[in-house]
Amino acid sequence: MERNDCEKRIIVGDTIGEVVPPEWFFHSYKIFHERLTDPDYPCYFGAFAENNSDLYYSFVDPDFSSHLPQVVRKFIEVSSQFVGRRNNLAVFFKPEPESEQVTHDDRKKRTWEILQHLHDNDPEPWSDAAPADPADHSWEFCFAGTLFFIVALSSTYVLRKSRNMGPGLILLFQPRDVFVDPYTGENIGHAARDAIRERLRHWDDIEVHPDLGVFTDPRKNEWKQYYLSDDMKPETGGCPFRTRNLKSRAASEDP
Repeated sequence: MERNDCEKRIIVGDTIGEVVPPEWFFHSYKIFHERLTDPDYPCYFGAFAENNSDLYYSFVDPDFSSHLPQVVRKFIEVSSQFVGRRNNLAVFFKPEPESEQVTHDDRKKRTWEILQHLHDNDPEPWSDAAPADPADHSWEFCFAGTLFFIVALSSTYVLRKSRNMGPGLILLFQPRDVFVDPYTGENIGHAARDAIRERLRHWDDIEVHPDLGVFTDPRKNEWKQYYLSDDMKPETGGCPFRTRNLKSRAASEDP
């Protein structure tokens, strides 16, 4: 993909296509693009979005570290104009210096700090479309009333190569409606899951993670799938995310 085409869909704050990102972004994006558009890459939802210009981007570094809530809100605004398309948002975080040793758990902690920061800076109530408790199997991350499935990509993945898309941390925000068939209104579930899992077996150097599942499966939790371990150990701890009771607060503030 041409750099200029990529720049047209870069969101910074509440603007799109108006800020030229730093060179580190283009270096990270080039690797991301090449891997995502490989014909054998397992997740064809993301590949479809990239190939059809439905993927938007942003970047976070010390000079642009507080604009992420505005970025996600702007993405929601823009993507709402293209109902039925596979709009996704990929947020690139500046890779740490090579001298800094970053572990897989470091990136996991950072992922949840970012999602918590977004939630803590979201004035809107939690969506009625999903429960606010991550322990509920129907929970999904919510921002500005929109549900997102989050995919954390990190260079710390060695065996799960499908989640290593270049240096640094990349968070992929996938609106829940990209998994809904625009013609039938039905969730794209088991068939897509089976196809992706089969492709994962050929791409990764490890079996499919036991925490992966389908949305609303009572045996699975969505939050456990956001940042997978690089082994076969299932997540046994509690979700680090804390939901504020925005609806109760809003009700108490009513005159």
